[in-house]
Amino acid sequence: MVWDDERFTVSSNLIINGIKNYLRNWCWRFKTQKWAKTNAILYETLLRYPNFKQYSHRFILVKWIKPTFKYKINVDAAFLPQKAGGAVMRNQEGLVILAIGFLYSTDSVLGAEFEIINKSLHWFVPAGYSEFILESESMAAISNLHSTSYTGSWSQDWKAMRRLADEKNIIFTHWS
Repeated sequence: MVWDDERFTVSSNLIINGIKNYLRNWCWRFKTQKWAKTNAILYETLLRYPNFKQYSHRFILVKWIKPTFKYKINVDAAFLPQKAGGAVMRNQEGLVILAIGFLYSTDSVLGAEFEIINKSLHWFVPAGYSEFILESESMAAISNLHSTSYTGSWSQDWKAMRRLADEKNIIFTHWS
C-alpha cells in the first residue's frame, strides 16, 4: 500500500499500471516524432526487467519523525551532472524554517555528501542555530562522522565537522 488513509487508498499496482498506460498512450500519441521512438524502446526495455514489473514490492512509506531537539536538518546530495544538494531545517512541528541549495565540486558520492553536510553546518551554525539533529541518507557519511578517525581526502573537513558538532551539540543521524 502506497497511500492509506480513510479518504483515499491507492495500491502500488494501480500506480504502476497508471504509469505504464501513461507511457503507452504518450508513445502512441507521438509515434511520428523521432524521440517518441526512443521512449517506446526504453519502455519496452524496462518491461523485460522483472523488478520493473514487480516494483510494487519496493514502495515504502516515509514519514517525517518529530525531532527530540528543537530543529532537524535533512541534507542530501544529488550525484548528477549538475552536482547539487541541499538542506532543509524543520522545527518540532515539521514546519520548514530554512531551506538552502548548494553546488559541490567533488567527483565521488561520499565526497558529495560530506561537502553538502559541511556546507550546511557552515551555513546554519553562523546563522545562530545550534543543538540540532543533522540527518542524511548516506550511511557511509554518517558512519564516518561517528568514527573516531578518518583518513580519507576529507580528513581536515571531517575534523572540523566533528569539532563543530561537539561545540554546538549537533547530532548526526542516518535515515533509512
